[in-house]
Amino acid sequence: MAGVERRGDGVLVIDAESPPGPVGCPECGVVAESAGRKVLVLTDAPMGGTPVRVRWRKRRWRCRQDGCGVRSFTEQNPAVAAANKALTARAVAWAVAQMRRENASVRGVARQLRVAWRTVWRGLTLDLGHADSSTMLGGARIQGWPGRTTRTSSVAERWTCTSPRPGRRSRGSRRISACPAAR
Repeated sequence: MAGVERRGDGVLVIDAESPPGPVGCPECGVVAESAGRKVLVLTDAPMGGTPVRVRWRKRRWRCRQDGCGVRSFTEQNPAVAAANKALTARAVAWAVAQMRRENASVRGVARQLRVAWRTVWRGLTLDLGHADSSTMLGGARIQGWPGRTTRTSSVAERWTCTSPRPGRRSRGSRRISACPAAR
């Protein structure tokens, strides 16, 4: 951790960077040359109800080995965040816990993190794709539907799906008592 500041809008910003040191090319293994750092802003789990952002100064490198297919690459640390994701690993774990214990929706979690619904969903899909959803969400099942996904509790015996109302494009939905996919 390099520093902490509170922005005018109440968001807590934590500056983080890894210590310098030699790193090998992921393809050929030759020690890479430093190419500076790249700043990446990630959304972290709230602290005491305060939204948190992590400003991660990722290291960049160049491979100078002739014939190597990798020209440049950046630092990757799955303990901080998955590659190409906007949420930290801690934020994803917090979001899953909110959905399990508090029965929070993706939209509710996004509101608490002050990010878009899509940002939370993309962060969760990586975890939900690698684990059994019944253990991730406390016995809940995940049902896919074109453009929509609905979670049902383990107590419920039927699926609840949503589909756009006839004549309207994505302005509301109507409930269907049973999904064709669940039959």
